[in-house]
Amino acid sequence: MTSRVRMMTNMMRECRVPDLRRSFRSALAAAALLCGCLGAADAVAGMSGGPLVVWINLSPDPEPVDKRIQAYLRSGEAKRDCGNFGLLIYMIRKPAGITPAMATAALINKQPTVLARLNRLLRKPFWHADDGMDGIVVYSENPGPKFYSVTTGKKEVRELEVYLKELETGFCVMLPPVIRNP
Repeated sequence: MTSRVRMMTNMMRECRVPDLRRSFRSALAAAALLCGCLGAADAVAGMSGGPLVVWINLSPDPEPVDKRIQAYLRSGEAKRDCGNFGLLIYMIRKPAGITPAMATAALINKQPTVLARLNRLLRKPFWHADDGMDGIVVYSENPGPKFYSVTTGKKEVRELEVYLKELETGFCVMLPPVIRNP
């Protein structure tokens, strides 16, 4: 080996390349930890997640529509289309007192006293919804396919006529916003 090669080899050893590698690994680990914390913070700190919604299907044969909505939610398309990550739909379990008859009276027949009672029930803690629900979405086929929706605490009932082929899009449009505290 020539003296010049020895000198370069010694210089390389003195650069402490292993320390740089350790440093890089530490920085990479810190960055990954930071990204992980920010990702977790997105779901926990300062956010309530997606909307928590009671679903009531008033159609004579609710199973086909319920299955379509469930398949839509499971497919992941709802996250993309609705922009709601963490959306929870309560189809089977519902807060005590919220019945199809109440939903009909409050949302379809627009009875203000029943709507006020429905709003009180939606605010109560329920299962995973410690701060209550964000609203309710009702589907009815009488007289034609239509969604009804109300956001907890609001008096305005939203209505949307839908074609059966656009059922999933209508569902997204009618979802209430997150109103719970972060």
